[in-house]
Amino acid sequence: MFWKRYKALPSSEKKDETYYIIGLDIGNDSSSIAFFNLLENKAEAIDISGGYGKPSVPTVMQYIYDTKEWVFGEYALLNHAEGNDITLASLMRALGKREYIEIEERPVSICSILGLYIKELFANVKSINPKAEVVGIIASIPSYLGEEAKEELLQAFNMAGYEKEVIALVPDRECIFSLFYHGKSLKPEHVMLLDFGSRELRGSIYSVEPEGAGMKSGECLLRCLSSLFDENLGTDGADHALYRLMTEVYCNHMNISIDEISKQVRDYLKIFVYQHKDLIFQKTQKCVRLYFNFAYPPFQHSLTANVINQLTKPLRQKMGEFVECILEKNIDCNRRIAPKEIAAVICTGGGFEMMWAREVVEKIFPEAEVIFYRNSKCVIAEGASVIAAKHLEVIDSPWFFTEDLSQIQKDVGLVVTSGRKHKFIPLIERNSFWWQYHEPKYLIINDETSDIVDINVFERDVDGEMGSLGVLRLDGMPARPKGVTRLKVSMQLSAYNEIEATLTDCGFGEIFPAEDYERSFVIGL
Repeated sequence: MFWKRYKALPSSEKKDETYYIIGLDIGNDSSSIAFFNLLENKAEAIDISGGYGKPSVPTVMQYIYDTKEWVFGEYALLNHAEGNDITLASLMRALGKREYIEIEERPVSICSILGLYIKELFANVKSINPKAEVVGIIASIPSYLGEEAKEELLQAFNMAGYEKEVIALVPDRECIFSLFYHGKSLKPEHVMLLDFGSRELRGSIYSVEPEGAGMKSGECLLRCLSSLFDENLGTDGADHALYRLMTEVYCNHMNISIDEISKQVRDYLKIFVYQHKDLIFQKTQKCVRLYFNFAYPPFQHSLTANVINQLTKPLRQKMGEFVECILEKNIDCNRRIAPKEIAAVICTGGGFEMMWAREVVEKIFPEAEVIFYRNSKCVIAEGASVIAAKHLEVIDSPWFFTEDLSQIQKDVGLVVTSGRKHKFIPLIERNSFWWQYHEPKYLIINDETSDIVDINVFERDVDGEMGSLGVLRLDGMPARPKGVTRLKVSMQLSAYNEIEATLTDCGFGEIFPAEDYERSFVIGL
């Protein structure tokens, strides 16, 4: 049903159990669906695992040549068939690039494959209730998703046959806040989000400001104070550490070297780690007994609590350092946010299914309300279903709007002139975080230099429109002919609205060696 048609129904007709208001989270590693239960006024995850006992499923598609069919989820991940089967993962990261793969000697777009995946996900809704009618969908999207990627995602919904049911694409953080505050009263406070996925750990601090500047009644401003991510700290790190340990156990028992392990056994070991990591990392117990049933002959091995603690020790330390960095690198650079200022810590993502990750956060924030959800991978989908219910006017809940100053909204750089042509050279790229390091660029002055050289700095918006940020006046420059003065230009942000620019003389070969010349400037954004 077209969502606008459902929205126009009388309130008495909306609370029909065959109507499904859906929140969908398609992640790079796992996906989940939730629906808003109107009878109980809460969001509920839908088990789409096909009997594997987990509400979420891996975002993996596999094409099997022998049967000419696509399979998805757990089966695609665990099915390491021999031959030329194609297995695709990280589908969301591929959006916006117009990518194609060749299947049966014809190109197939990633967009259409994602459409098949979405269709399979919603088939699970029908299997729960054959009379189910999806009347509205809010799809969560990550903050890094560009406009072209959003367009391809909507095309995927179109190919899946759900273009009329999609209400909107909503940033994941707004979905999380909608779930957290559903049924609660809003008040001014600081809240930290931690999303511990397989690829990375993301963290941010928000100032919750009900009816903040420019907000209407029932609206809430989420002002981002800090936002960081670490691509070296994801659950993949724990998986790799466990894989190395299991490989060592296997080699020691079989009395072989790592180089002697066949590809088939390596695949078995990867599946073994995937199937047992929950048992190893979730439980607090003295000993875990593992049965290597793929080995010949099969054997058992016990992991003690000490071995597991040693395995997670570096991960604990890195997570603690990461959280400290979030508190330190906020937009108010003059002070660190103290843990006692954080009223609540919302923990999402599969990483928080591991006990050690929970323990790290609880130790840092003893006074805060630390939230660990039962289905940590489904939090965003559940929040999206709350937003869908708000759009369809079946619940009364606050609307959240995000103000994020931690990411740069425009490119910053120099304009180089060659003849009649002007070329913009970015030194700081749009959407980068203010605390990130930016590689310096090298500039050759195409005019004679004597004493003073002026360098113009520009900003460029998403539409390509440029505006001046000021002039960097280099005084006392070495006198040189045209085209032989080379400068290293470095621009780093010292705060979300302040750039420190440093220009250093690099000379020009042996004829004009570098002199001890350097100037620094502060540029306001």
